[in-house]
Amino acid sequence: MQNLWGSCVNWDENISKYVTQKIDCPQELKTNLQAVQQFFRKNHQQYLQMYANGKCKLNPGSKPVPFNYWEAVNHIYGWVPFNEGCGAAANPLADTKIPGWDHAKIQSMYIHNLQYNYKETNISPELLFNPYVQLIHDKNYLSMDAYGFSVDDAVGFMSELGDGLIFTVGGTQGLENQQQFNYADGFSVAIGVPSSMVDKVNTPLIKKYGVCVLNQDAGDPNCQQDKQDVIMPTNSQIAGFRVGTVADYPIKVRFTDLNGNKYAFIVNEKFAPCSGDPAQCPTNKAEIVNKQSCIVTNGKGVKHPKSDDWCQNANPNQQNEKQLTKNYISFPSPVDYMN
Repeated sequence: MQNLWGSCVNWDENISKYVTQKIDCPQELKTNLQAVQQFFRKNHQQYLQMYANGKCKLNPGSKPVPFNYWEAVNHIYGWVPFNEGCGAAANPLADTKIPGWDHAKIQSMYIHNLQYNYKETNISPELLFNPYVQLIHDKNYLSMDAYGFSVDDAVGFMSELGDGLIFTVGGTQGLENQQQFNYADGFSVAIGVPSSMVDKVNTPLIKKYGVCVLNQDAGDPNCQQDKQDVIMPTNSQIAGFRVGTVADYPIKVRFTDLNGNKYAFIVNEKFAPCSGDPAQCPTNKAEIVNKQSCIVTNGKGVKHPKSDDWCQNANPNQQNEKQLTKNYISFPSPVDYMN
């Protein structure tokens, strides 16, 4: 990493103590690194101006941090502004801009083109922007959906429904679900929000849900028992839920809406990886949901008049982001709101 910055970017100082080898830097990589350097140089200029204006008083008598090779690299890999002595909220990167680059644009490049450059075909080790990201995410190493760097939010940030945390040391033994979190293995059930409820953000749509793996429980191989064991919040409008990594497929998914209607359907197989046009993904779209198994019953256990309409609109789809693909099975609004 130090050799990369010492070879691809010019510095106004002697950096020989940081650089042990000169690297032949590709032009695109050089251009991107230079843009990031200039962006942080501009942020540092704003920082110096704050000091000159007397806005940095946390450490009386202290001098501002200089802009040099080591300080720049530290701030770049932390993706944090120069604000030492000024306060944590001072001089945000979002307020920094250079010709051709605002914060949003350069952060996107920093994430996708630099931090994840290990994904490039046949890239040599000395050109890796951050080998730690490869260690964390690559399937040949730890293969973890965890933060590989400070703003690795697309992969590392997980917003999941739960009522607590369980910590284990030394393995997964004792956990109810021993499968590692993985966006690729699971999917989210998404239901439409009725137009009459769009503004009722504190009114729930779903009471509870549950998932059962077929042919796993000798006492209930066909998942006939209604195991809806996850209770949804009663003060939030959450239009769906996530089914995480399961032991096997097929699985039976059930949920109950606010009016007591019960929905049930079978998911035959996991989503195939998406490598092409997201509009055409997943490639096994037609095989994922067993629509013949799908049924909606009312509170009395009678098939709802809109059951077939709701079930036939099951739509397996994928959102393909640069670092990961998220899987969805989308459905219309709850049956009582269908036209």
